[in-house]
Amino acid sequence: MSKRSNGSVRRRASGRYQARFRLDGIVHASTHDTRGQALDWLTEMRERHRLGRLRQGLDPTTVTLGAALERYAREISPQKKNARKEISTITRLIRDERVLCAIPLAHVLIADLNDYIRRRTSEPSKRTGKPVKEDTVRNDLAVISHLFTVARARWGYEGLTNPVCPGLRPKPGRGRDRRVTPAEEALLYGAATVYQSDHEATVPIGLIIRFAILTAMRRSEIAALDWTHMNWGQRLVTAMDTKNGTTRCVPLLDEAYELLLSLGPKPSGAIFGASSASIGTAFHRVKTRCGLHDVRFHDLRHEATSRFMESAAEFGLTESEIAEITGHKSFAMLKRYTHLLAARIAAKLRRNTMSAQVVQFECLPDPSVPTERRGSNGRFVVRPALPGRI
Repeated sequence: MSKRSNGSVRRRASGRYQARFRLDGIVHASTHDTRGQALDWLTEMRERHRLGRLRQGLDPTTVTLGAALERYAREISPQKKNARKEISTITRLIRDERVLCAIPLAHVLIADLNDYIRRRTSEPSKRTGKPVKEDTVRNDLAVISHLFTVARARWGYEGLTNPVCPGLRPKPGRGRDRRVTPAEEALLYGAATVYQSDHEATVPIGLIIRFAILTAMRRSEIAALDWTHMNWGQRLVTAMDTKNGTTRCVPLLDEAYELLLSLGPKPSGAIFGASSASIGTAFHRVKTRCGLHDVRFHDLRHEATSRFMESAAEFGLTESEIAEITGHKSFAMLKRYTHLLAARIAAKLRRNTMSAQVVQFECLPDPSVPTERRGSNGRFVVRPALPGRI
């Protein structure tokens, strides 16, 4: 039988009331504005003790946000496809946001998160020296929000309120509009060739870059490709390890098909023989070698999707069909990747305007040629056109 007390309430010098509850030598305390609130807290603590939850460490007034994040990283994050990225996010939160992570779960307020948002979006980051973008803060808040959902649904923290309420998260930032020009593409291929010959690299990064631009596939999808995923008859490759967890069939352009043939098809095994991380490392070294520091591997997917959209009329593709190829769930998501070059649009408008002017000019009558006009009696009469009139 554990030693415990029924608890006590005392008034502090500030005029607020502190309720104290002892269990197995551990004192649980909470301060409230009124004596009634303090007594209500004691009643709740006794009920939690009766259900055996205090001894299990399930008291949201004593478990801090940092401790809960650590448990989340151990139990929940490994089940996700983006486990590595999410665990990195949690590690950064615990390391850099010590004040926020020291707050008990039940005491995390909307005001605390608003302070965090203001600080992150206005003060320089320790890593880059610049304020972080809105999407980074949105991702952090998404982890915290899901933590509170899991704490209530799986960990037994009944009554816990999620402070990440609607309207709290910053608006999404502008989508990245970086296009890879043909000249930059050529630089990447050249640097990839030199890199592979100098380092005797096992990652065929040049072929992978070209394949990404031809198919709009993600880095993780390319790394997961297996020869068993190929349908040579229909010229399709099945992307199994997709971001959203579903499979999709990607039609291959002639050049992509021939690229795979040049690798020497096998009954099974990884097509490119490289992990997602090793592809990322190789691409980073290649882009650094040719001076394209601001290009990311994901920009190749942006470029490929934009080219699909620009060639939609030529191939007879609809927006929904392009979304099926690229794996975007909605056209709203697809639209963020279709950064059509303004110069190309302007050129099309100029061509259309010139064509319209030519057609209009060809339709104008020659003033020197007699014209047919309908007379008052309804019959056609031929009269010479007056100079200067049409």
